[in-house]
Amino acid sequence: MNIIFICIISLFILPQLPWWAVLIMGSAVGFISTGYIKSFANGFLCGSIPWTVAALYGYFNGAELLMTRVSGMLGFDSWIYALLVSFVIGGIVGSLGGVTGYSFRNAFKDQLS
Repeated sequence: MNIIFICIISLFILPQLPWWAVLIMGSAVGFISTGYIKSFANGFLCGSIPWTVAALYGYFNGAELLMTRVSGMLGFDSWIYALLVSFVIGGIVGSLGGVTGYSFRNAFKDQLS
């Protein structure tokens, strides 16, 4: 439930912040996770889903020319491939943040309680 709440908050906050704010949201998710695998997966989801939704929102509200040209510069035929690459990059950044947050919680477990 906390993961869904953080994803919803990310959908509203991340479009106004720089790209590395995904890392902060991912570390918040990792801080409340119960294991390394869960923190990695939850960070991936909380990084990739808001990033992809924001990209789709931008595409359908006037950025289709920009996304088409960027995907052409990357060597892709369609903007869908650029969206998939964006999904993976957001997920990797979020998952690294999730693992960092979980590791931070484990490192300072004695001081936090």
